[in-house]
Amino acid sequence: SSRVLWTLAVTQFAKVNPITVKSAAVVREDGKLINRVEADTRLNFSHVRDIMLSEPEACPHKANFFYVHVLLFTNSQVPMLLPFVYEYQKRNKLRDWVFVNNLGARVHQKVGSFKKVTGGSS
Repeated sequence: SSRVLWTLAVTQFAKVNPITVKSAAVVREDGKLINRVEADTRLNFSHVRDIMLSEPEACPHKANFFYVHVLLFTNSQVPMLLPFVYEYQKRNKLRDWVFVNNLGARVHQKVGSFKKVTGGSS
């Protein structure tokens, strides 16, 4: 299942740094749906070089809402992890992201492609 694949991918890292989300929303900018996250961190999001998303899971107590884990990779050995809850919209492919830190710095990131992560044999 996708949950098992995500677990295998995450366990490749000895540690992750969780980031607290102050607010999150899907907003429309220039005709595009953008996944916007305001995070409780001073991290400069322009240093993010890769983004990994888990498979969306339905929120059990809120119809039409989904949850994904977002892993952010910089040049650091330890990736950052943040939650993202959003209302399902067919047009939102989770490709366009805006991250805002505590300093108000706003960075747009785009996921170029999605690849399935598979676990290796033990």
